[in-house]
This record gives sequence, C-alpha cells and structure tokens, in this order.
Amino acid sequence: MNTYKKKQNEHNAIQSAINICKMYYGLHDSVTNIRYPDEENRDEQEVDCVFQFGSNKYALEHSIIEAYNGQIEYVRKSYDVIKKVNDRIEENLLKDKHYNVLLPPDLIIHKRKPDIKPLVDKLCDEIIRNQSSIMPGESFGIQFNNSDITILCDDYDETIKGMVHRLPTDPIGSGNLLMSDRVGRLLKAKLPKLAQYKRRGYTTILIVEDVSGRYWGGINKNLLPDVSRKAIISSIDIGVRFVSHDDKMIVGSIWKDGAQWHDEAPMENRFKIDGNQAFKLLSHKRKK
Repeated sequence: MNTYKKKQNEHNAIQSAINICKMYYGLHDSVTNIRYPDEENRDEQEVDCVFQFGSNKYALEHSIIEAYNGQIEYVRKSYDVIKKVNDRIEENLLKDKHYNVLLPPDLIIHKRKPDIKPLVDKLCDEIIRNQSSIMPGESFGIQFNNSDITILCDDYDETIKGMVHRLPTDPIGSGNLLMSDRVGRLLKAKLPKLAQYKRRGYTTILIVEDVSGRYWGGINKNLLPDVSRKAIISSIDIGVRFVSHDDKMIVGSIWKDGAQWHDEAPMENRFKIDGNQAFKLLSHKRKK
C-alpha cells in the first residue's frame, strides 16, 4: 500500500471521475491497481492516476482551470465574506426575502483580512438598512473602495440555506481571450502526459475542475486552434468537467466520450454529487 497523499480536491476529483465512469459506461468490475505515478516518479512528467476496470487500463490527469488570474482566491474568499455576513445579520433579517450580492473581484483578490472586514461591515449595514424598502425582483447598489456592488432581492426559498448569497462577477476585460489562454496552458501541460499512456494502450481521462462555472463544454472546441483540437481528439478518450467548491465536486459532466465532443454536455451526460461522492444522473436516461 502506498503512502502518497493527494490534495483533497484532487483526491475528490479522481474518486468522483471513477464513479462517473462506472455509472455512465455501466462498468461492474471493481476498480483495481490504483496508483499515482506523479507521486511515485517526481523526476518525470507523469499522470496523476492509473487504475483498472477488469482488464482495461485507464490513465487520468486532473487540472484546475480559472477564467482569470486569482479566480480560485476570489471564489474561496467571496464565499467566506458571505458566510460572515450571514453569521452576523441573518437573525435580524425579514424572513420573506433573499439577497444575492454581486462582489467585484478587485475587492477580494490579494486582499488581507483587515481589508475584508470593512467590506463585510458595509454589506451588513446596507442590507439591514434597505431590507424594508427593497422588494423581490428589485436591486440596489452600493459603492465600496471605488467599486460598485449590486445586491439583488428575490423571494424567500426555505430550501436554500442562508439569507444572503453570492453571485460571482468577472474582472473588467476578462472574456474568451483569457479563457482561451488558460485552456492553452492546460493542454500544453496535460496532453503530452496522456498521449504517452494512450500509446501504451490506456484509456485516457482528462478532468477539468472548473472553479469559474464558465467552462460549460469542459474544453470548448471554439476556443481552440485546429492543432489543439486534433491533439485532444488523438490523446483524450474521456473528458470530465466538474464544478467545485471548498475542495468538493458539486456537479459533473462528460464533455468528451470517444469521438463525441460536446460543446455543452447533454442531460444524460450530467451528474450531481452528494457528500459521499455518490452520483445520480440528472435525467432518467441511461447510456445503453
């Protein structure tokens, strides 16, 4: 038994991808011979995980992808901001409404705790001050450190935890050009590893862990030059996309299934994930 320890998000992504493949492809054999070549051989560029279903061998590579620099930090800290707001004022809010806060990344990225506290204070004060006058479907704006924050009001939904929630926003100037650049970096780092295992008879899997929630197609063909599209076709058998939060995979989809490469995964390719890494199809269709 090896003693190598993956980062928590990487471990969860690998286990989740294995479970998705078992369900989607109807694989009934137990998973065996799980190894982590990148941990065993640090002198070479190795894949993250290899394993077997029956006699079939699989090689898996995992990557986190952002839509802009600092997005992972933004996601983590913005959730923390909203948690602090809820902890402080939730009991003092009218129970017939929810509030969705659009937080600009420049207020979060590279900011220290002393910089974040006044932001939390401002949000608490303004939500309390406006709660009686704002109606569901309406919004109000506030300014903090020369940045505009929009707060949307909607009807209360008892199935949703917390009264205040975050809606992510992008920095000014981010868009497809930045996304394309990050996809290019990912492919340059990951495809050569998978290609070598593909030549050795492995079924290859690329996981894209999407912290932005914007890579709907996993890796969108339209963001790539011809040479990159051809490299993906020849090197990747199965493409899996996860949306994650706090190291946990929330939802997943298969964006490449052999020769099929979807710009947006069809419903039968989509999964939701519970805390035990068990998966259920989001539709009642099952792959034949």
